[in-house]
Amino acid sequence: MQSPANALPWGGIMSDCSDPDAQIRKLQNYLDSMQVGTWEWNVQTGELVINERWAEIAGFSLADLTPVNIDVWTWLVHPEDLVRSNQALLDHFEGKFEYYEIDVRIRHKNGNWIWVRDRGKVMDWTPEGQPLWMYGTHEDVSYRIDATRGVRESKLHEDQLLYAANHDALTGLLNRTALKRMSKQSIQGLPVQTTLSALLIDVDNFRGVNDTLGHQGGDQVLSELAQVIQTCSGSYNQVFRYSGDEFLVLTRLSDEDQVAKLARSIQAAVARQFKYKHQLVQITVSIGICLDKPGYSLDQVIINADMALFVAKSTRNTVAFYRQSMSAARTRAEILSADLSTALDKGEFELYFQPIFDIQRNRFRHAEALLRWNHPKFGLLAPGEFIPLAERNRLIIPMTDWVIRETCKKLAEWKKVGFPDLAISVNLSAVALEYRRYELVKLILETIEQNQICPTCLNLEITESALVSDIQEVSELFNELKHHGVKLSLDDFGTGYATFGSLNDLPVDVVKLDRSLIRNLEHKERERMVIDALFTVIHGLDLEVVVEGVETKAQYDWLCHHGCDFIQGFYFSKPLPEQAFLDFLSSAHAKEAAGESLEIGSAQGLSVSTQIVQTKLQPRLRSTS
Repeated sequence: MQSPANALPWGGIMSDCSDPDAQIRKLQNYLDSMQVGTWEWNVQTGELVINERWAEIAGFSLADLTPVNIDVWTWLVHPEDLVRSNQALLDHFEGKFEYYEIDVRIRHKNGNWIWVRDRGKVMDWTPEGQPLWMYGTHEDVSYRIDATRGVRESKLHEDQLLYAANHDALTGLLNRTALKRMSKQSIQGLPVQTTLSALLIDVDNFRGVNDTLGHQGGDQVLSELAQVIQTCSGSYNQVFRYSGDEFLVLTRLSDEDQVAKLARSIQAAVARQFKYKHQLVQITVSIGICLDKPGYSLDQVIINADMALFVAKSTRNTVAFYRQSMSAARTRAEILSADLSTALDKGEFELYFQPIFDIQRNRFRHAEALLRWNHPKFGLLAPGEFIPLAERNRLIIPMTDWVIRETCKKLAEWKKVGFPDLAISVNLSAVALEYRRYELVKLILETIEQNQICPTCLNLEITESALVSDIQEVSELFNELKHHGVKLSLDDFGTGYATFGSLNDLPVDVVKLDRSLIRNLEHKERERMVIDALFTVIHGLDLEVVVEGVETKAQYDWLCHHGCDFIQGFYFSKPLPEQAFLDFLSSAHAKEAAGESLEIGSAQGLSVSTQIVQTKLQPRLRSTS
């Protein structure tokens, strides 16, 4: 009888089974002669026993793969084939097939993918009927697939269908379908990697990127980002497109420092300008991380990473690790998000004012308006807790309108009671600028006119994050406002977005240096050198400098002697509610009128008795209400 042309070679052995040990030796010798790898796997513990040939097929020695456990298999097998392999194992465990058999790709030591045929069978079961020990063979079949055209074409077609089902069409990354299969297999105890930490990556302000570049430009940015993240993550970590502008990295790393290093490398790699046609956008990402812990399923690791991402996104361009306290914080954030929609109508917002001190002239002329929320359950909330929520659902737009109107109203009142030169700074949200740029300009100018205040009394602050979308349009908006006399500041300089080039492009009057730049001013010479250089460049552009977060006498003294124009921080004054701010204002002006120096470093030194304020100021305020 003739064999078919495409028949594959088979072998067999027949011998006396009266000596089991001899039979095992003969069988092993036979397998060795056939150049077949062997394996034994404890399904319950992950223990894996392999022979030298098993390792040699992939170009390794046994020593290279020590310690040997199921992680070795999941590390070597192609991510797509691992999904199929796990499904084949599940089918065998459930009795659908008597044997487990599959062709998969494994990564050779030289970096190439080779095909192997994996066969096996469960030989021992637990008393509960769960698979315990499984035995099998591992054979290099690359030459057979290459030599048999029909098999190769069939395999190619199968690969194409599998690739399309498990990969994102835009980025080429693994998709949610592949992730769901991995998650299902993890729950069922199949050999998804036993150590999997998750990094969930969100593109900051991607909606603004889409608005600037259009959807085609946004897609190109996502495609380039995917390549950058894949390159940073390395070939042995799995990268998924998790949602529209979110990516997921699953890594075998479990040490916090190592995972943090990976996250920082991803942030550094994407923190550049992406170009589409003739437009540039600056990209940053926020990353939430959950380290694998005993008892965590893959689903739980990803859920926890999402909670950490929620925290990271509140400040943007940040990395946050999951902590158990975040579960409660997430619940609180969800309550705040729901209550935020009615807070404005209920009158729960109020303005606090933080004085800004002119340290070169030893006088006070300026303050910043800061929003506070009197929440009925949680009490007085600082903006860091609710502004990110408001930006996410665009409630920041009507809130910004309210702050502008309320500030101009207060300036008009204070002008009538003897403070015509007082200037107040208002923060403009990046989101409000993105969606209502020209309407916002109209609102600002109309509100100034309605309240009959001097335009120079209103100082608008834009954060560096607002420059991420389109610096040219922001510059045009600022030019129109400046043309009408409104002063403009660039806030939080030094935290990531703005460059000296953007300072030259933007028509700003003041640069505010972020508090993080002076945190170690007293102890680090390098930090003092950086601040000194910033002062030189900013003053060289004929701009003024405000340093935020000044809290100590040492910081104040150094800034005084190195050319700083203004300071803001607790060393001068904390943010004050309206009445306390008026007390402060009256005290400062009274001291100045008397020729006395303002006492820096003591809030009490700038206050006067309530009796003086009540007799001299309150009647005039009541008459103007």
